[in-house]
Amino acid sequence: MDDFYETPTANRILKVLTISAECPREGIGLIVGNAGVGKTTAIKHYALTKNEHALVCTMNGTATTMTAALSIICKMLTSYEPPRRVMDMHEVIVNYFQWEYEEGMALIIDEAQELNDLIINELRHIYDECLENGKPIGLVLCGNAAFKNRFNHAEASAFAQVTSRIGIRADIQGPGEDDIETICDARKVFGSLERKYVLKHGRMGGGLRIVTKLINVASSHAEGNPITITHLRTAGVMMGLE
Repeated sequence: MDDFYETPTANRILKVLTISAECPREGIGLIVGNAGVGKTTAIKHYALTKNEHALVCTMNGTATTMTAALSIICKMLTSYEPPRRVMDMHEVIVNYFQWEYEEGMALIIDEAQELNDLIINELRHIYDECLENGKPIGLVLCGNAAFKNRFNHAEASAFAQVTSRIGIRADIQGPGEDDIETICDARKVFGSLERKYVLKHGRMGGGLRIVTKLINVASSHAEGNPITITHLRTAGVMMGLE
C-alpha cells in the first residue's frame, strides 16, 4: 500500500520541492523535521509522480567523508563506478547536470544530517557551478530536526556560504492533528473512539509512521470490514504500543 497521504505537512514538503526545482535561482531548499513526519515518503512521492527529473539521493552512515558522499551521488546519477579522486567526482556530477539538464531538474539529498559541513559546502559549490553554467538545478537538503542547528553557526567559514543560499524551507516540529485526521479520513477510520486512539499514538514518538503502521495492522485484522477500536487495540498490542 502507498503510504503517501496529502496531509498539510506533506503539502508543505511538496511546496519546498516544487519551488526549489522550478525556481532554482531562489536558493537551496531545506526540509527539516523529526522522524516520522513523512519527509521521505513525500520526497519519494514527488519524484515518482510530480517530477520525472527529480533525483533523490539518500545518504547513510558511510557518507562521513567527501569521497564516500560524492561516490554515492555519482553512482546514483550515472550507475557507473565513480572515479577515485574528489575533484574528478565533482566534475562527473557537474558534467551530468550540464549535459542531462532539463528545466525543473532537482537533486534532493535525503538524510542530509549524515554529511559533515565540508560536504554540505561541496554541494553548494556544485549548485553554484550549475547556476554559473546557465543550467541551474534545484538543490534540496532534507534532514532530521537536529540538522537545522547546523545552519545556526553561519560564522563558521565552511558553512556561511551555504546558510546565505538557503531559500524556501519547511521546519516541521511534528505531525499535526490535521495530518492525522487526514490519514484517518483516507483510511475510513471514522469512529470517535477509534480516531482518539489513533491521535493519541500519533502524537507519540514515531509520528505519522506509527499512525500508518497502526492502521495497516488494524486493517489486516478487520479483513475488509470497518476498523474498530478492538482492531486498533489489537494492533497496538502487537506493535508494543500498549
